[in-house]
Amino acid sequence: MKFRISFAFVALALVAAGCGDDDPAPATTGSIGVTTVTTGDDIDADGYTLSVDGNNAGAIGVNAVVVIPDLAPGTYSVGLSGVAANCAVQSNPRDVDVTAGLTENTQFDVACALLNQPPVADAGPDQTVTDADDSGSEDVTLDGSASTDADGTIVSWSWAVDGTEIATGEMATVSFDVGVATVVLTVTDDEGATGTDNVTITVEAAPQPVSFATEILPYFAGAPLANCVQCHSGGTGSGGVNLDTYANIMAGGDNGPLVVAGEPDNATALLVPQLEATHFDGPDDAGFVNTLKQWIDEGALDN
Repeated sequence: MKFRISFAFVALALVAAGCGDDDPAPATTGSIGVTTVTTGDDIDADGYTLSVDGNNAGAIGVNAVVVIPDLAPGTYSVGLSGVAANCAVQSNPRDVDVTAGLTENTQFDVACALLNQPPVADAGPDQTVTDADDSGSEDVTLDGSASTDADGTIVSWSWAVDGTEIATGEMATVSFDVGVATVVLTVTDDEGATGTDNVTITVEAAPQPVSFATEILPYFAGAPLANCVQCHSGGTGSGGVNLDTYANIMAGGDNGPLVVAGEPDNATALLVPQLEATHFDGPDDAGFVNTLKQWIDEGALDN
C-alpha cells in the first residue's frame, strides 16, 4: 500500500513539471506614469504637453494622470511644456528610471500665482479751447489722474502725439498749435504692464473781429439790398438814414440812432429791427444780421 501511494505522488509531480512549457516570456519594456497636480490662481485650463527625451508624448490636463507605455529599460528625461508664465514647476524636466515589467510614477507639482492685471489708462475727456491771444497756440492741461491699477500701482504716465512723447507725469500742461491733436496716454504699473487711452485736443483760432469795410458796408450796396444805398445815401437819405459811409451810419436818422456800439440788442437802435422787419428777402439775410450784431457787439468799429 505504501509503495503505490509514493508512486502516484511521483507521477503527479512529473505532470506538474511538464506544465512549465506554457509560462509567459519575461517583460522587456516598462512604462512611466505621470501625474500633474496644479494649484493656485489663474490656472491655464488648456493643460500641458508631455515630452520624453525631448519628443512630444501627448497632452496632459492640469490635474491628471497619463501612462507612457512600451519603454525600453533605461533612464528617460520627462518634462512638461506649455506651462503659463505665472506658474512654476519643480524639477522640470526630470530623469525617470524605467525597469522592465514595472510602471515608474512621477508627479509634477505646478504652482500658479495670480496674474498681474494691466492698469487702465484714462486720459480724461476731449478738450476744446480757443487761442485766446491769437498767438497760434494755447496751453492745455492733460489729466491722467483717473487712471487705475486694480492690483498694484501706476508708476509712470507718458503722453505722446504721433509716437513722440510730449510730456510725462499724471498731469502735464502742454502747448498745442491751432488745430486738432490726438494724444495717447500710456500708463505703466509696478510690474511693467501697460494701458493706453486717447484724448482729442482741439485748439480753435481766435475769433476775428468783423470788418466794417469788407463785411458790413458792402452788404448794403450788394444784392439783395442794392436799393438801400439808393434810398439812404448822400446825406439826403429817406428819414435821415444814410447807409453809404461809416460816419453816416453812426450819425443815425431822424428817429434816433441806427446802432449803439456794444449793444446789439438795444431797442432804440433802428438798424437791426428795421432790416429784420422789412428789408430781408435774400438767402444770406439771417447770416448778415448775425454778423451785423457781432460787429456792433465788438464796438461798431470803423475797421
